[in-house]
Amino acid sequence: MDDLSIVVLNHNGKEVLNKCLDCIFRNVLPNNCQVAVLDNRSTDKSAKKAEKLYDVDIIEGTNEHGFITGLNTAFEKALHPNVFFISNDVFLEPSAVHNMVIALETFPDSILQPVFYWPDGSVQNAGMKWYWPGYGYADKQGGSIHTFYVPTIVTTTAIMMTRKTFYDIGPFDTAFAPAHYEDVDYSFRAKKKGHRLLVVGWARAMHLASHTISKQDGDHGTSDRCHRNRLYLIDKHYKGIDKTLRKAAVHVLDRAGRLIGMR
Repeated sequence: MDDLSIVVLNHNGKEVLNKCLDCIFRNVLPNNCQVAVLDNRSTDKSAKKAEKLYDVDIIEGTNEHGFITGLNTAFEKALHPNVFFISNDVFLEPSAVHNMVIALETFPDSILQPVFYWPDGSVQNAGMKWYWPGYGYADKQGGSIHTFYVPTIVTTTAIMMTRKTFYDIGPFDTAFAPAHYEDVDYSFRAKKKGHRLLVVGWARAMHLASHTISKQDGDHGTSDRCHRNRLYLIDKHYKGIDKTLRKAAVHVLDRAGRLIGMR
């Protein structure tokens, strides 16, 4: 594969953006590779500073729907037909890009993610598992697999797919804005369209977790937003008594979680 765009979503990432780009440029990149910073209305001049230090294109984002605006803009405005979307708090290991590219060449109809690790080296996630009535939890099993792993859900922290796949599935749903559960929705929609979800076990990355989202609006309201988005996702993908029972259970469990958290 010679035509790849690596698009880094950035919002006020002065603490992490340069390290993210350093890690990208330590990789063996395809011959015709665009590296771009998609700046989602930063106020800290981090993208402008990065432009002076690295051979990167700057894509101006509107930040209209937060993280989801970044996802959609990356796949719509990338220069090349194969796109690797990366959050600015993801630090790729030196072989990650090469291994992801090989995987996409092998399975061009797939949506791929690397295995994410915490700074201490422990597995953060190799995709997500989906539990009744409507909760996604990190799947750490795939972190011990060094080939391909099929998760229930791929996370949107860093994903690779062709623009053809993106347009076949359609854009990420902005009703989940600014983020949370858009990855579950997209994974469900991808599978309905016949696309594979794959974790590339030999592509590794460290992830600081939620840096981009927390920089936009902090942690306040996250639990309420997750509750809202869980209910919306259930409305969107389930029917009849199954939907009714799932929503009732989510109301009870989320309420209990809030009460426990207040103690």
